[in-house]
Amino acid sequence: MSSINETSSSVPVRVLETTSGAPESPREFSPISAETIVDRIRRANEEIVPAHSHTLASLRVQQSKEALLGGDQEEGGGEAGATRTPTIRRMGSRVRQNSTKGAVSPGDVLKTLPKPNPAGDIHHAKMTKFLSGFRRFHKRFFANNNSLFENLQHGQAPKTLLIGCCDSRCDPAIITDCDPGDLFVIRNVANLIPPYSPNDDQTLHGTSAAMEFAVKGLKVENIIVMGHTQCGGISALLKGHVAGYEFIESWMKIAQQAKETALKNFANMDHEVQARACEHASILCSLENLVTYPWIRDRLATGEISINGWYFDFKSGDLLAYNPETNAFESLVLSETPATEENPFENLPSGKVEAEEIKEPRSAPIRDAGVAAQ
Repeated sequence: MSSINETSSSVPVRVLETTSGAPESPREFSPISAETIVDRIRRANEEIVPAHSHTLASLRVQQSKEALLGGDQEEGGGEAGATRTPTIRRMGSRVRQNSTKGAVSPGDVLKTLPKPNPAGDIHHAKMTKFLSGFRRFHKRFFANNNSLFENLQHGQAPKTLLIGCCDSRCDPAIITDCDPGDLFVIRNVANLIPPYSPNDDQTLHGTSAAMEFAVKGLKVENIIVMGHTQCGGISALLKGHVAGYEFIESWMKIAQQAKETALKNFANMDHEVQARACEHASILCSLENLVTYPWIRDRLATGEISINGWYFDFKSGDLLAYNPETNAFESLVLSETPATEENPFENLPSGKVEAEEIKEPRSAPIRDAGVAAQ
């Protein structure tokens, strides 16, 4: 991938070189006639338990899949043709299912939802923390005649788009103490940005669609990609497998280049050091992918948009940002504390330093482990 306009001084990141290699061929599927599909759906629907049984959808997901695929396997052990009457829990009560054959259809699933705030409802008890939080939110922004939402009723106009991870420990609005309307937030596994591919009909472009709306519709002026420590997605990427999951492995391939770069530069390091290196490098890969979108690249060239790479370290409580001049992630808010230790990542020879030589200071700028020193 080529870098963006070299003459533009508004571009705050250096674009990484991409690895060579032919793109993967699209997967091929055996054709299925429309009649076969309709017949399988019909047979699956005939086995749906009536709505009044209140069966939860999650109980029969696997059986529904087998019905759609034409399988008629007997569930569990026991004699052929034997039926069981499993018991499920819903809203604190025990509901008995009439048959092992059956699943809640998408059209009936809404009928299984709990009623709002029924007396003694276990479901409601689990929501107490969130409802108490909403009362505080309501008191702050509505009960005290706060004018913020009066203005927001006329539309949103955030100046900043933030792409963050869906990790529950890293809520961007909480970390930055923002008010409603300040940030337009996109969250996904490992804060990744897929490359521009509008003609790929095999992909659901959730992240790309949200970015397009933020840039074209809301006309944001800043884009932040924010990663964090102990990212589960990055850990799975480094391990190379995510058994039991259907979507994560293919999604994390977006950051494959970050993995290769981190493992190359830190071949002899332990997993924690490699993970931090990959977390840093994946942020830069996402920034690189940003400029593959023409409506972002053009705005970068004209200075209408700036892009930033942030890294939230919830072990130290620091917020770092990538500095292209020093090729390092440096503290944004704790930099007033003098750095008294030598930066251990400075001029680090790739793959030739033992793990015990790495003692990362909390206040010193952190060398970006994912990018070779210039």
